[in-house]
Amino acid sequence: MVYQFQKHYTREDVRGLLPQVRAWLEQSARLRNQLPQSDPRAGASGETVDDLGGERVNAWVRQTVELLRVWMEFEKRGVLLKDLDRGLVDFPAVLRKNLL
Repeated sequence: MVYQFQKHYTREDVRGLLPQVRAWLEQSARLRNQLPQSDPRAGASGETVDDLGGERVNAWVRQTVELLRVWMEFEKRGVLLKDLDRGLVDFPAVLRKNLL
């Protein structure tokens, strides 16, 4: 039998990883909420700005890189992000039927 995923989680694996997954989801939500505030393409009043540079761009780049770093934590472990707004993730597993 061929499985699609390289890592398959047991119930115990998931329980052990859940606290860290929750922390990553909270960090991801915080960073995603901050990104629009530091978007270098928008001026203070919402108008488009042609001059890109300075601290606003630096803040946006730092936040974007940090968000990608958090998402890579999921990727490294084979945990699938399904819906970030709801915090829905999937842990690949192989379920075996009891043959009794």
